[in-house]
Amino acid sequence: MPKLVLSACVCLVLSLSACSFSFGNSEEVDKANKLVNEGNVIQTEAEKLFSESTGKYDAIVKEAQSAENTFEELANKEEPLKALLGPLETAANKFREAAQKSEDASKLKVEDWFKQYLSLRGELLRKEAESVDVFSRMVKITYDPSIETEEDFAAKLKEQQTALENLGKQKVDLKAKVDKLTADHKDDFKQQ
Repeated sequence: MPKLVLSACVCLVLSLSACSFSFGNSEEVDKANKLVNEGNVIQTEAEKLFSESTGKYDAIVKEAQSAENTFEELANKEEPLKALLGPLETAANKFREAAQKSEDASKLKVEDWFKQYLSLRGELLRKEAESVDVFSRMVKITYDPSIETEEDFAAKLKEQQTALENLGKQKVDLKAKVDKLTADHKDDFKQQ
């Protein structure tokens, strides 16, 4: 059984908490700030749920790896693994909701660079949601009773791990673009 690597699942911290923006049309900027702040709260909730779920998954897998037959032991962990799916679904939905807040803010009458920033941030949050969805599929594979061999299990798990790695690369690229816009307009951001 391949070693389960979950580091690709770890959320990229956007470091936007407690930021507001000080430029342009005051009313529109205030609306954008409100949406961003609401999105930050939702994002934090999603990150917490995802982190807790991955921690519980890691503990279940670690315990199973100490058994004589890890594959059989994981198949016996269906109930605790299924219990992770609700919080993971909630986390994915919260990332999507936070993304929508950024995308809604990007449609306001704010400066073009800020629209781009908010749009990129929305894309990044949607990638986080996709990562949670892929991780949920990994959880399901871990206890799937239709998987009869360790080889089949390893292949299906590897497919999801590859998807996570690809999403991780996309998130790094998006994060770099967000960071560049932040650096280019650092005087327009003010810490609260």
